[in-house]
Amino acid sequence: LLWQGLRESVPDSVVYRQGEAVTEVEETGAAGVGVRLAGGSVERYDLVVGADGYRSVVRTALCPESRPQYAGYVCWRGNFDAALLAGLGSVADSVPEAGTTVCFPGGSCVIYRIPGPDGPRVNWVLYGSPPRDGQLRLDDPTSFPPGGLTPALAGHLAALLDREFPPYWARALALTAPADTFVQPIYDMETTRTAAGRLLLAGDAASVVRPHNTSGAAKALQDATALADGWRRCGSFEEL
Repeated sequence: LLWQGLRESVPDSVVYRQGEAVTEVEETGAAGVGVRLAGGSVERYDLVVGADGYRSVVRTALCPESRPQYAGYVCWRGNFDAALLAGLGSVADSVPEAGTTVCFPGGSCVIYRIPGPDGPRVNWVLYGSPPRDGQLRLDDPTSFPPGGLTPALAGHLAALLDREFPPYWARALALTAPADTFVQPIYDMETTRTAAGRLLLAGDAASVVRPHNTSGAAKALQDATALADGWRRCGSFEEL
């Protein structure tokens, strides 16, 4: 719903392209910025705003020395059909509207309902220590998206739930299909600069806050608002 609302506000005069991966950007002075696409073609633009996340290609061009630093723990996420809770055989057969928090040594998990295409679903976000057998690369930002969870990582999560969670909630989270589970190492990052020449960074490309602060989306919207305000006040790219 959020994406649709934002997408519908983009004027028809704006070319909106999906599925075009940008592999490199290079500022070329008065000629603007060259944007290289995955297919090999290079396009020229007057200004490039890098709102391309914590693995930003634009940030690599603007300040290559600024790199995300691993924070020492990972985030597991998943969701499943809320109707499955009825089969757990417990008096605690539902997730309260306000959600549930499970805390354990070295981590925590929040569990709450979300709307789904076929009815309510249960979403959960778990912060804890990573596997210690090299299953995750922690020297460079990476993640295992939904559908990419390996059997070894699934086994690590199952063992964590069995060891640290109350039995009911361990069984509840185990209802999550591997295709609906992913894991993401947590990183911190603050860039040395967010703008130079015809390049500008916004959102997680400019700075990364840990997801349990629940401020990343607000930060990105504030950046976009500041850019729009600056654009109205300035008469040139240099002033912006």
